[in-house]
Amino acid sequence: MARKSPETTVEPLNVRERTTSELLSMIAGRQVVWSAGVSDLSRMTASELSKNLNVDQGSARKIQAALELAAREIALPKDVPIRSGNDVANYFRARLSMYDKESFWSLTLDQKHRPIDCHRISEGTLSMTPVHPREAYSKVLRDSAAAVIFVHNHPSGDPSPSRDDISLTRRLCEIGSLLGIRVLDHVVVGQEGFISLRDMGAVPENQTYAPMAAETAPETSSVKEPDPYVDLSEISDLSEGLRQKPVSEPGM
Repeated sequence: MARKSPETTVEPLNVRERTTSELLSMIAGRQVVWSAGVSDLSRMTASELSKNLNVDQGSARKIQAALELAAREIALPKDVPIRSGNDVANYFRARLSMYDKESFWSLTLDQKHRPIDCHRISEGTLSMTPVHPREAYSKVLRDSAAAVIFVHNHPSGDPSPSRDDISLTRRLCEIGSLLGIRVLDHVVVGQEGFISLRDMGAVPENQTYAPMAAETAPETSSVKEPDPYVDLSEISDLSEGLRQKPVSEPGM
């Protein structure tokens, strides 16, 4: 007798009421048992999912696709303005916890600093990710964004920025000024908290989180360098003092 699929053996319920194992079974079309966290699954390759869940490669790819879709919509309050580095950290905390390698993202914003979309620009190794300014701004321009916040994770857990992080932030700010796009921040997220490179002086003071009226937007022909810049020799001491734990707020 043919084995019934999970959909026919489980009484109809709202999907929100189902267990993780039941949801996985619905996707795979066969019984799946999983007792660990969803974030553990999100870090696995299709081959690892196939082995750990005892499903075929096709089912593993379906589960991987479902997890990726969920990750793209995690904490996406598109009607709520981003007002601080803490908002950014809350926005990306769950999303970045799924990555065990460094990944670089852009969060595009409208004139009122409400999220338009977020894009993964690149993914690297455990300790670095290559980022080219052209790639960093391609999705920002496509979204016709008024402002952007750049974000990347440190899988080590320590959000302290490197010299390269500081240098990249300055370069992205300069290019943003040329394009007429405000770079509000570059936030580094780790398990130990987050650090806003704005707080370290790597972002121009006039590029604030406060929404700017359209008529007072900066001239595209004016290039104003971040001033003053933080002394790179002081990164370690300064970042230690600026390391923050994300504080969850209603609606984020």
